Amino acid sequence: ISALNEMVNVCEVYANDFMIKFNGSKSKLLAFDRKEFKQDLNINVNGESVEVVKSLKYLGHVSHTDNSHSQVKTVINGFRIKTNCFLGDFNDISADVKHELFEKYCLSLYGISECDIDGTDVDSLYIEHRKALRRIWKVPPRTHCRLLPHITRSMPLNVLVFQRFINFFYSGLNSSNEAMFYV
Repeated sequence: ISALNEMVNVCEVYANDFMIKFNGSKSKLLAFDRKEFKQDLNINVNGESVEVVKSLKYLGHVSHTDNSHSQVKTVINGFRIKTNCFLGDFNDISADVKHELFEKYCLSLYGISECDIDGTDVDSLYIEHRKALRRIWKVPPRTHCRLLPHITRSMPLNVLVFQRFINFFYSGLNSSNEAMFYV
């Protein structure tokens, strides 16, 4: 907590130097701990107390302080909504173009590195992705999932998820910041 207060002080000094004002009432604090957090979390930004919350939605990504919520479910719900909107709008373009647009605009893996990528919840994401690929490429719903990477000429989603996790882990491992390296 003292380190967090020190970081907030550094930000406030920077803000004063460049005439920026951080709003403490719009800030939120998530405290991640394996045990119930008993210590008083009194953090102030510009003299305003920062609210302590158990979950927070930021850029469509929900973070929770406990493990009872599945981050993957949030990713899946967003994926379903984007996919249904996307596939309803583009009927007259080629599957190649549609697939490229789909991968760029519908498949946000933001926050996936926080998820339990070995858990059963993430399998639901892979299933939803394969269903969408079958719709894009107009192949029968029972087309075997092992054929989809060959049809679409793309990596399977589980490989992309693992690759993203490894990049996240590797960047922390090679960080020059001692705290990041430790985490």
